Amino acid sequence: MEKLSHIIAAKVLKKEWKAVRAARSGPLISHLFFADDLILFGEASAQQAMVMKNSLEEFCELSGQQVNFEKSLLYISANTKSDLVDQIELTCGATRSADMGNYLGVPLVQGRVTKATYKGVLVKVQAKLAAWKNGLKAFVKTLTNLLKVLFGEVASLMNQAMLSKASWRIVAGDSGLWAAMLRKKYLRGLIYGAAILNKGMKWRVGDGTRVKFWTDTWIGDVPLVDTNFPLSDQLDKAETVSNYFSMTGWNIQKLLQALQPEAVMHIISIHVDVDGNIPDTCIWGPSSNGVFSVKTAYELSARFNEVTGSPWKFIWNLKIPPRVKMFTWLLTQKKILTNVQRVRRHLSRDPSCPLCHYHEESLQHLFISCPRVLALWRSFYLPESCIIVAI
Repeated sequence: MEKLSHIIAAKVLKKEWKAVRAARSGPLISHLFFADDLILFGEASAQQAMVMKNSLEEFCELSGQQVNFEKSLLYISANTKSDLVDQIELTCGATRSADMGNYLGVPLVQGRVTKATYKGVLVKVQAKLAAWKNGLKAFVKTLTNLLKVLFGEVASLMNQAMLSKASWRIVAGDSGLWAAMLRKKYLRGLIYGAAILNKGMKWRVGDGTRVKFWTDTWIGDVPLVDTNFPLSDQLDKAETVSNYFSMTGWNIQKLLQALQPEAVMHIISIHVDVDGNIPDTCIWGPSSNGVFSVKTAYELSARFNEVTGSPWKFIWNLKIPPRVKMFTWLLTQKKILTNVQRVRRHLSRDPSCPLCHYHEESLQHLFISCPRVLALWRSFYLPESCIIVAI
């Protein structure tokens, strides 16, 4: 396979093989190898189809291997003329398809990623649950509803964690083709991942020349400027950690002039390289070994994205039936399907309240304003203010 890569690269260099770009200013992509599988990219023309065919034949002649065209697929962009499509298909000898299948469960060809992209996951789970015994139907229904509610929230956090992994690898110096393509085509996604990355990155001090003493995170979980340790508000934020070194290690006298004694005790316990042989390095703070992991990124993202005062833990710790917990959680997330919501989703044409015939049955109306509902609350002998606050 390496020889085939060399053949393709040589033809690209000679401009015989017209590679494609994932973005206007992105890197040229001519081929991708996945173990025993490969994907070839080129201009949709009969000439390029012949160049690809000749390259594969050259590789087969040198290696003694053969291409199985019966198992190969040909994907051509939708805006290509039909007569040209037929010509390319005839030249390549592979079957044309609009679906390239999945790789590691992910569709190889897809448009904008939406909830529908991974709808198959929920369908499979529902199918398996539906096969259980009749006695578990209630559990199946509850679990399925829970999946639907939590899928968006969990997927969003996991998406950010996965994107932060890509951002981390780029920060760590990975300069492969994938990194160049991500920088050009998916910069917004990398920025989204970097948002959580910035909260977990910290410095491991070596020679101290790259780390800002006051504004970088290198001791504890926050920069020193955001703690109560500084003795003065007049800080030189351009100072590096190396400015607090002496010939043999830490300059304790200078540290005591700038920081509280407990902070100094913590700092001088850190081994540093005053000879300049060990550079400062970025590490991942949430991991005990400093190595990035999606698991710790997800946990960090979940912690920072949790809404202040969120009722999640309170609700799920209540000693009430599971279906009541589920309903309460849906209510706090404004997921109850009122008539207003039904109209918005084109499930109904009537947004009015069926109890009092008010023109809009919103959550506010259904649980607070409706006269029939207020009468129900008052039947519990609750004070009027308590009714409003409780809801």
